[in-house]
Amino acid sequence: VAVQNSRHIVPADRLFEPRRSEERIDLERLAVDRLLDRCVMHHRNELPGAQAPGEGRVRLTWSTGALVAFLVVVAVAPVVAPQFWVTLGNYIGLYSIVALGLVLLTGVAGQTSFGQAAFVGIGAYTTAILSAQYAISPWLSLCVGLALTLALALCLGFITLRMKGHYLPLATIAWGLSLYYLLGNIDALGKFDGLLDIPALRVFGLELKSGRSYY
Repeated sequence: VAVQNSRHIVPADRLFEPRRSEERIDLERLAVDRLLDRCVMHHRNELPGAQAPGEGRVRLTWSTGALVAFLVVVAVAPVVAPQFWVTLGNYIGLYSIVALGLVLLTGVAGQTSFGQAAFVGIGAYTTAILSAQYAISPWLSLCVGLALTLALALCLGFITLRMKGHYLPLATIAWGLSLYYLLGNIDALGKFDGLLDIPALRVFGLELKSGRSYY
């Protein structure tokens, strides 16, 4: 149903609809948002345990001071701590890196894998062989090991990521076990005893060949 107007045809259900300008609507929305913000802030201030003005800044200062103190202790530890604590700190740092890798893999990428150790072995063996047997710089051989590991991971991932459900983690377990026993039974790689006489890395003239230098 429509009503004939001199200018145009107006639908009957919109004939008595109040007309408001867009500017007025925007002002009303802004006023409502401000009112809601005030209500929320007032409610937060009345909650038991609400922060007083400046309390958050004090907590931030304390947390920053605790972090600085922790970093100072970590930096001084290899000088004053016994060898056992230095070795323990090295293991904590190494496994922290592994944990960060798992966070990126499972938490960020959303993938499930149990074969990371196999890729670590590929990079380690590549670096060790190029450094010990071919006298290539450890830093250059490290880059080559990373590139080879990346290429192998892409090839295996192209096959494995086609699987869904529980087949995906089972496939990663299979890859990890197969590469573990393959690398452990090759004579050129020293079997399960590994390789010897691998040159140490140097960082700004410091040779990384002891627990304290690694730390």
